[in-house]
Amino acid sequence: MNASSATRSVMTRSARHRRPWRTRTALAITAALACVPAVTVPAHAFGPGTHTKITESALGGFQKKSLEAMAAGDLGDDEWGAIRGSDKGDYYPKQTRYHCDDADYLKVSGYPRSRQQATDELLACIQTSVEEFHKAVVAAGELVDSKGHINTKEVGLDHRCKYNDSPGRAKCTVFEHLGRAWHAIEDFYSHSNWTDQKVPEKDISVTNPPGLQKTTPAPFFTLRAYSNQSTATWEAEARKEIGKVPDVATGCAGGEYEHGSKDLNNCNRRINHYDDADGKGGLSKEGSRAKIDHNGDNAEKVATEDIKRQWQDFQDELLARYSNGHGKKMICTLTHDAPTDATCK
Repeated sequence: MNASSATRSVMTRSARHRRPWRTRTALAITAALACVPAVTVPAHAFGPGTHTKITESALGGFQKKSLEAMAAGDLGDDEWGAIRGSDKGDYYPKQTRYHCDDADYLKVSGYPRSRQQATDELLACIQTSVEEFHKAVVAAGELVDSKGHINTKEVGLDHRCKYNDSPGRAKCTVFEHLGRAWHAIEDFYSHSNWTDQKVPEKDISVTNPPGLQKTTPAPFFTLRAYSNQSTATWEAEARKEIGKVPDVATGCAGGEYEHGSKDLNNCNRRINHYDDADGKGGLSKEGSRAKIDHNGDNAEKVATEDIKRQWQDFQDELLARYSNGHGKKMICTLTHDAPTDATCK
């Protein structure tokens, strides 16, 4: 995504993705603070194919239709897997908390955001994932009846799931909420410096933020544990974990609504989600940052490990929450295309 600021707002996402990679020397801090332009398009995460690859790689044991329902990037006829839901429609693509954007901070004089503001924005993203995780657990209760029999009308995939916030089959509802929870997590790795290396031998600046070079998932996305705590308790715990990595940042995405704001933000003088007009500086792994020291591959790898963790935690929560073997049967209904009491013992 290396288009100029004049054309970036009207180019389609696919057109941006076809632009060639470019890297230039990073600007000095003061010049960067003055010159990084704002953008006016909503941010997206890894490309659809990468979201699909990460999610498919993390979900062992899923049969074909169930895996498509959860992970497919594009099924045609304006249909998609649950992992893409946050990039669709009118609301979610413009909300930073569904994409872990705008948690930007740089420890330099004059930076327009404080560490606390950046942390608050990251907490809003975590809260979104926690809430969606909880909703998925509750929705799973409709997969099996009180006697432990599969609700066949709630789990079939004879026709595709519609992810549009409307009541539907329980299996589709579980997938929709998991898709939103996991999309935000995958976006965190795509949009942040968690696994990154900065441009080598160049000064830290707005267009060359520090890289944390982490090789394991972020501890502050502990959705299962947080969903069983009060908001105040888990927020305090997450804030403490974020405080251990004070340079963690995600890029500002112009044209989105920050958490709690009614105004579309702009990214002037801030670490950007997108590359600037000279093809540098954005944290998104769809831009030049991905090419630095395998940053794109590293982000994808750790994101996959995190979704594996999230799927295991979700299964563990179902087993703990729904006793008498119901949880085990619920898991089977999610992974199998045509589950029955006989096939899900």
